[in-house]
Amino acid sequence: MRERLDVVDSVVVPPRDGRAFEVPKGHFFRVVAPSGAQVGDLNLWRRGHLAERFYSGKTRQLHASHVTTGDRLWSNMPYMRPLATITHDTLAWYGVDDDGASIHDVIGTRCDPYTNAVLRGVDYDNCCHSNLTRALAAHEGLAPEEAELHVHDVLNVFMATGFDKDHRYFMKASPARAGDYIEFFAEVDLLGALSACPGGDCSASHSDDATACYPLRVDVLAPHADDLARWTGSPAVQPVALAKRQMCKGAMSEMKTGTELYMSLYPETSSDASLRLGNVVPDFSAETTHGDMPSFHEWKKGKWAILFSHPADFTPVCTTEIGRLALKYDDLQAMDCLVATLSVDPVKSHEEWLTDVVAHCENKIEVKFPIIGDADRAISTAYGMIDPATSDEQDLPLTIRAVFIVNPENKLMLALNYPACVGRNMDEIVRCVEALKLSYEKSIATPANWPNNHAELVVDGKTTDEFKGSVFLLPTVSKEEADASYPGYHTCDVPSKIEYLRLVKQDQV
Repeated sequence: MRERLDVVDSVVVPPRDGRAFEVPKGHFFRVVAPSGAQVGDLNLWRRGHLAERFYSGKTRQLHASHVTTGDRLWSNMPYMRPLATITHDTLAWYGVDDDGASIHDVIGTRCDPYTNAVLRGVDYDNCCHSNLTRALAAHEGLAPEEAELHVHDVLNVFMATGFDKDHRYFMKASPARAGDYIEFFAEVDLLGALSACPGGDCSASHSDDATACYPLRVDVLAPHADDLARWTGSPAVQPVALAKRQMCKGAMSEMKTGTELYMSLYPETSSDASLRLGNVVPDFSAETTHGDMPSFHEWKKGKWAILFSHPADFTPVCTTEIGRLALKYDDLQAMDCLVATLSVDPVKSHEEWLTDVVAHCENKIEVKFPIIGDADRAISTAYGMIDPATSDEQDLPLTIRAVFIVNPENKLMLALNYPACVGRNMDEIVRCVEALKLSYEKSIATPANWPNNHAELVVDGKTTDEFKGSVFLLPTVSKEEADASYPGYHTCDVPSKIEYLRLVKQDQV
């Protein structure tokens, strides 16, 4: 597979600075030292899920204190899977030197302003911890203090380190030469951040602006499509029984997002070909009113998407549904959510029918989303919207009214099924996307009737409306985490005295 790689992106990391980058699942990336000896500190997350991140301690336990070709970078629990595999290392020749030093350590340390202040009494903020924080904040649109919570122990790329006979950590000059690189294969969609360490080759000083320091570069490389045809990636080894036990008993853990927790309970593929929550949705190609769609997964790549089926063109309820969905399209687009609709009618029928849809909405709409023609019912069958035994002889060989909300990783997050005689509420669909995205990013769950919930709540003996639209913290968020991240949360008093109803105000999320 490595023999046929094409560079699709390059990110230069300036000296004493950091940059973030993305690597699609099934692609490679290289950390390159273009100018010679320069140490880099690397963080990795699963793209779109900052809760799953590189776990240096577990990687060290499974491999060694230093990694090279064939070793894997593992994620934290409860996900516990390889995020990336090292496929090539031009410094593999170094091995272990006479001092006991080796290259690319997963000891986890990184230069940071806090240790500098403790040991040297110096306020220095171009260190790797700060560089990684700023890079993540800029890429994800987070406040620095929020981004800092996601920065974690690193892979020290190109760094020569070891332990002496007294078990004390030491570092020495990096042997990296101009053009040296370490290459990784992305087992999942990755978000990375790399800092060009202010210590340069780390032979002397470690955190200052005087040491010679050079840029680093990250190259993202794509293999040829046919080389990946039979590769499916590495599944998480989530212990489902443990996760269920934690959630039901209110046990506390370090899981960060609501979606992560609940989706971890569902397998990515079903055992009986039925499409269920948490499954990766079937990919397909189709003709649409916007032209050919070679791949649904590629069309929505990295985004949320709604697949919305209607039974048939030129029918009354469907006409109102497409019109009302068009009125909500801009709201959904603002949430970075794509929309595609579908029926078993051919595209030509869709195009003719759309004039009626627009006219019925008093010509005040524009249908900006594609409508898929599924005349052979292949997509409808794959998604369970129609039974495979449905035949043309039936009076209505139609799909049900279905809504599938799919996350950026192509996993089914929500499914709604309606009969032909009941039209759908578009406000509810928009609400579901808002709630899913919020839980996807935060360690919360939305209550019933959100965001109109808890319009009145008794707090400290007084009735208040301050908690209208509030959300619940997950039972897996510890009291310490809740106190630190959501200092104004309110715990509802219930007869059981179990403190599981913890509300966070809307403006704090």
